[in-house]
Amino acid sequence: MSRAESADGSSEERASQFIAIAIPGIPEIKKGYDIGKIIFGRSREVGGLLDNDVIAVASKIISKAEGRIVDTSRVFPSEQANELSQITGKPAQVCQIILDESNEYIVRGHTIIAHHKLGYILTSAGVDQVDKLHVSLIPQNPDLSAQRVRERIEELSKKAVKNV
Repeated sequence: MSRAESADGSSEERASQFIAIAIPGIPEIKKGYDIGKIIFGRSREVGGLLDNDVIAVASKIISKAEGRIVDTSRVFPSEQANELSQITGKPAQVCQIILDESNEYIVRGHTIIAHHKLGYILTSAGVDQVDKLHVSLIPQNPDLSAQRVRERIEELSKKAVKNV
């Protein structure tokens, strides 16, 4: 419980609450899609956005909108990628992309934990399977991408929101 002072100066108790709502109807994201516009538009299905709403956006949809998709059939694995594939069970092409996206890595069972070139520690260097032939890479500048989505949502909704 938190205490708040009302307009007449008296104190009232209010419970802090956290409500998570999935925004319905987000389409399959393609390169060039306006994520902020999509989130704003679809949020109306659940009553719209409020000031200080926190919006969690998966990096995968940002990556798709930014065209950070790799066709694994065009990747030629190195010997190191082939060895990593044998250890982890991941396709050699995916292992090559993980190697290309990271500075160093360790393997724990079938999991690759990598130090991404951007400085993040991520499983599989943030390489995420999209379908049988494609993977997504994390955005080139995740903070800037998040800022752009937030600013677009604020522009359209006229609400101050946060995103993660």
